[in-house]
Amino acid sequence: MGFHVKFGKNIYKDTYKYTASVAERVDDLNEMIYDENVRLVFFGGGYGSVDLLPYIDYNRIKETPKLFLSYSDGTSILNAIYANTGITTYYGQTPGLFDNISEYDRKQFVSHLIDGDVTDYISNSDWYTITEGCCEALLADIYLILF
Repeated sequence: MGFHVKFGKNIYKDTYKYTASVAERVDDLNEMIYDENVRLVFFGGGYGSVDLLPYIDYNRIKETPKLFLSYSDGTSILNAIYANTGITTYYGQTPGLFDNISEYDRKQFVSHLIDGDVTDYISNSDWYTITEGCCEALLADIYLILF
């Protein structure tokens, strides 16, 4: 999609045989948080996300807000960022799915994370409303963007 992608230096490490160590993973995450050229921190899920929570620099995130997008176990990090900073985070797809992204998913990604002009829910199915109405609530720990 024309983005300049920066990978964490420890992305392929297997210090724990299945993943990089906590120090290696949080170093990569905080490096993205501190890099002023990074506008979207987009990471996959996976066992061990909770281990990073005490080491994330939430103050820096508040000072220089960015977009954060993850899925699966990465939701723990998304929720912690929101809880500690008030910054909206996004649940979405794995970064690897861009190789075969559907037109609907591409439109959702662009409207939410690039254009920032989301005003209406865009359906891609035959679902329908049973009972119309309005409500107001804080949405947290749910799938806000489905890719």
